[in-house]
Amino acid sequence: MNMEKLSNNYDIIVLDEYHRCGAKKWGIKLNELLKYIKEKHSKTKVIGTTATEIRYLDNQKNMNNILFDGVCASTLTLADAIKEILPVPIYINSLIELSLLFPTNC
Repeated sequence: MNMEKLSNNYDIIVLDEYHRCGAKKWGIKLNELLKYIKEKHSKTKVIGTTATEIRYLDNQKNMNNILFDGVCASTLTLADAIKEILPVPIYINSLIELSLLFPTNC
């Protein structure tokens, strides 16, 4: 879609999993969209949600700083999420013996 039309047709644009916006192809189109919003449609609001704003495998890019100038309404650590919202994970350990498949006397 044409980014100018997109920025003009909506009051709010939500970037779900906005850490993905740091990827090369996504980033090009997103930057184009944000440019139109800033220059021509400043009433259009952009909101982002993600659990991982840091792109750890991409030079530690903090997408919150890049996209939203560091403005963040709320953060919740994984530990706090488990304590307050998520069920406590159940860890299952197993031991697999490969000696039958690969005998040592071959």
